[in-house]
Amino acid sequence: MKIYLGSANQIKIETVQEVLQLYPELQIAHLQGINVPSGVSPQPKTLEETMQGARNRSRTAFTDDAYLSIGLESGIWRVPAWRRTETYMDHTVCVVYDGRKDYIGFSPAFELPSKMLELVFKKQMDLDQATKEMNLT
Repeated sequence: MKIYLGSANQIKIETVQEVLQLYPELQIAHLQGINVPSGVSPQPKTLEETMQGARNRSRTAFTDDAYLSIGLESGIWRVPAWRRTETYMDHTVCVVYDGRKDYIGFSPAFELPSKMLELVFKKQMDLDQATKEMNLT
């Protein structure tokens, strides 16, 4: 049984492998990460864009010999009318594709600090770059 992950990121591959081990029927699966485009901006800034990136990755990673394919996409989204200042949350979307249907899930979300938002929106950094700039790694 082959499962393809739409990412060559080793951390994502290891994380998905750990999750697969939680399900007896998926423990025998061979997981392979492949580098596929998300089809969205390097730093998705809406829930819709993040969802589309995960879906694009899962569908592009699916092949004829796949049992399932998985797409993960991290992004940010604006919380409507929460405060007087703009509030953005960070989250990850996971789409699992079986060749016919998409199944979607969301990670917990957390609020981003205003300094990070400044780096993302004014300096056009992605969250990884902004985290390094703020010495948070």
